[in-house]
Amino acid sequence: MRALQSGRVVVAAKALGIALGCFDDAVRYANERVVRGKPIGQFQMIQSDIAEMATAIEASRALVYETARHMDAGLPTNRLSQLPSSTLHKPPNSVLTRRSRYLAATGSPRNTAFRAINASPI
Repeated sequence: MRALQSGRVVVAAKALGIALGCFDDAVRYANERVVRGKPIGQFQMIQSDIAEMATAIEASRALVYETARHMDAGLPTNRLSQLPSSTLHKPPNSVLTRRSRYLAATGSPRNTAFRAINASPI
């Protein structure tokens, strides 16, 4: 059972890393893309999306770190190890979806980490 619990934490940490990469790429792109004379990152809707992405990522990070801390200390993690695996698929998916939406205006994803992540089997 301990192996299953540690596996869940590893998968959750990988999902968190994917979400962080997509988030960084989305923020960079929001500051690069100019519409009506200003970067799209200055529009309220984009700022709201970015804030939601950051909040979901930070909540997920806290959950993964807390679960890993419990595992390192040898504390029971039955409940904690299930939480990251059941909740962490949402932030990467929402970040990836929003990143796709930002790039849709250009017609195709540029040569970024996004293309590699989108093709990954995870």
